[in-house]
Amino acid sequence: MDDAALPKPLIPPVYQGVSFTFESTEQLKKATAGAFPNHFYGRLGNPTVLGAEEAIARLERCDHALLFGSGMGAISALLFGLMTSGDRMAVDRRVYGNAALLFKTFAPRLGFHIDWFSSEEEAEACIGKDTKIVYFESPTNPRLDILDIARVCAAAKKYKALALFDGTLAGPIVQNPTELGVDIVVHSATKSLNGHHDVLCGVIAGPKDLIESLRITRTLLGANLDPSAAALLHRGLSTISLRVPRQNGTALKLAQSLEQWRQAGKLGLQQVLYPGLESHPQHELAGRQMRSFGHIVALDLKGGTDHARMVADELNHFKIAASLGGAESLVSLPSLTSHKGWSDEELASAQLSPGFLRLAIGFEDPEVLLSDLNQALEKAQL
Repeated sequence: MDDAALPKPLIPPVYQGVSFTFESTEQLKKATAGAFPNHFYGRLGNPTVLGAEEAIARLERCDHALLFGSGMGAISALLFGLMTSGDRMAVDRRVYGNAALLFKTFAPRLGFHIDWFSSEEEAEACIGKDTKIVYFESPTNPRLDILDIARVCAAAKKYKALALFDGTLAGPIVQNPTELGVDIVVHSATKSLNGHHDVLCGVIAGPKDLIESLRITRTLLGANLDPSAAALLHRGLSTISLRVPRQNGTALKLAQSLEQWRQAGKLGLQQVLYPGLESHPQHELAGRQMRSFGHIVALDLKGGTDHARMVADELNHFKIAASLGGAESLVSLPSLTSHKGWSDEELASAQLSPGFLRLAIGFEDPEVLLSDLNQALEKAQL
């Protein structure tokens, strides 16, 4: 029987082997020239990894994607692959805390300068002819501020800077930043792309020329994703169109109820932040550039750090953990996780108060989660 006629597996196979063999030295010569980047040596690429990359590229409506061993590995590749001594980068102060720490740590070592901004107006003011990349996210983590993506990208393009966008909190089911002018989207694929709290991975997606140029950086850094992890990620991607709407719908219901409690002066709620609420300062903008509003709900509690810790400790169905996007609902305190070690001044510049809590909504019944929040907030009242 012709091999081409053989039945194919329903689930993509895992190519665990690190090295591939060649029929001749001529075929090897072609391989070393880059003819088979995913069928030569594991650090260059892998067929299982390639399948997951192609799936993400389709979701992001991009030409290509590259997977990494973690989200920070992906961000590091952008930094080391694009920035050189003397360059400037414009960065939103509200980006993921460890991304900001990475930039601040290596700016003096690599000899580049960072211009920080906190709004579209500030971005337009600080981006100039020496700006190499503009790095931002929307919604921001964890305050869920919404930036006008197209406006920031227009400011970058005016000076031929690359617009790099962290899409972790919303994801491709919610919005496609490249359609608004973003050049490269980066994700902690550990989160909603995988969706099961069991794979550590990162990804960048964008046009072929840029992504292929960054493949060299990934190869040199050795920041590849293991094929077994890629297979689990690919499995998670197959259910993303079912998982994300469920989580986002539950998050909206919880946010609406929490906002009603806040307006009634109940349970020590200072502020409920969720882009789907009319009370959110950028609600209209979110509605224009997002298809739904995400699965993260943020709370600012009147009693500060002690109040926030008490609420977290009283929750039963929300587990205390530093992640998001999976089946289980989680609660975290940014001051102890993503922004741990930030000074009071840095936290204030990111508008993070001591009583801040981030809720990452999972697959549980909305009424169960709402009841859990109600009892925890009642017990923790100061």
